[in-house]
Amino acid sequence: MNSIDAADGSLPPRSLNVAPAEAVGVFHLLLLGLIVAVFLGLAVLWDRETPPFNNPDEPAHWNYVRHVADTFTLPVLRKGDAPAQLLNHLVSAHFPPGQSIAAIRYESHQPPLYYATAAVLYKLTEGFPLKRHVEVVRLLAALFGAGTILLSWLIVRMLAPREPWLALATAAFVAFVPMHINMSAAVDNDTLSDLLLTLTVVLLLRWVQRGVGWGGAITIGLIMGLAGLTKVSTLVALPLALLAGVLRWGKVGPSRQELHPLSALIAAYAVMLLVWGWWVLRNLIVYGLRDPLALVINRIVVSQPLTGPITLAAAHRFGSITFHSFWAQFGWMGIPVPQVYPPLEILTVLAFFGTLVACTRVLRDSSNEWSLTRRMGEVLLVLAWPVLVLASVVQYNLTFIQAQGRYLFPAIGGFGLFFMLGLSRLASPRFSTLVLAGASLLLALLSVIMLHSVVIPAWR
Repeated sequence: MNSIDAADGSLPPRSLNVAPAEAVGVFHLLLLGLIVAVFLGLAVLWDRETPPFNNPDEPAHWNYVRHVADTFTLPVLRKGDAPAQLLNHLVSAHFPPGQSIAAIRYESHQPPLYYATAAVLYKLTEGFPLKRHVEVVRLLAALFGAGTILLSWLIVRMLAPREPWLALATAAFVAFVPMHINMSAAVDNDTLSDLLLTLTVVLLLRWVQRGVGWGGAITIGLIMGLAGLTKVSTLVALPLALLAGVLRWGKVGPSRQELHPLSALIAAYAVMLLVWGWWVLRNLIVYGLRDPLALVINRIVVSQPLTGPITLAAAHRFGSITFHSFWAQFGWMGIPVPQVYPPLEILTVLAFFGTLVACTRVLRDSSNEWSLTRRMGEVLLVLAWPVLVLASVVQYNLTFIQAQGRYLFPAIGGFGLFFMLGLSRLASPRFSTLVLAGASLLLALLSVIMLHSVVIPAWR
């Protein structure tokens, strides 16, 4: 008789005729550890070389952390918390030591999980000099970034167990996109939200592959709730969970131990609402019935420029700025690196065409590991992850100008997977491993060059 896994409520692979992943060799684990170690080393160096508050929105995030640490309460966003003249002066002067940032509080509408976590570290190191104090609190983001690398690797292992090099290359992509390292050396809630959304995808992929019991459904809801308590953009997890439930519906076997997908979905949403809902109720009380997510008050306080007419020129501007700042545009978007964008554009175009080649091979070869007859649901779920994140960024930019590539990082593992998959499919199977290794080393070298030749000189 099949039994439910007591740890997470999912069913063992054998009961659902899902082939287990091949054992991961020690060499591959050592390479994965090396990738994470190099990432952490680069993040620490990035942290030390970037003066306090010279990352996007960092002073406002810092003041939120300080408020929670000092008062044990959540801040309330009010008019005047985004002093444009002061902020423009400080950004242009690179936040010189001694200048007060206390008036910059426009992130006070954000969900509280990251700030409550960072407040503990803030309190433990409160006696440090300001520069060292900020550097230590930034390290939390680096740890969250390392977790995202590992989870991205795990997703590829689950999706394509016979392609361990693709999993390593995806981990390398997440680790060595220079802007991702930059944001992993900052005081902000991005990296925790990236981590929790990536973990949600891991759990949903496992659900599609193996089914879940009550424990698995509750775990999915818990992680979605924690993600919602970190950043509103993680609410793309809600349609992702719905898609996973629909995909699993078509795979339900005769076993009675698996929870029906509809019941699992209801349980996950209910737990998510319990974990996240109190923050929504708090916003209704503080900001009014029309502002459950505190987005209206944010738009009132922070005067963001409107997008204006949607033209080809506007679309091109959005695409180019988003692309550039996804890879490398440091400081408060004020340190572009134009010399690296053309080769990265070429690599991205090659990866796109390589992905089309991969799709063609999948359609022709039913024995392919990526064949739609074998892994259709899993591929659709992982593909929907970056697509939904991209769609949410585009939708926001239809109203407000916020073309920043870092807003795509909640799905950086998905973008990394299809980027590396596409490059590997341009070569014959015999040389695909070399292509993946070369692309990984190229990104690592790019990050080192960006640190040495751009970031360090920018602040000295």
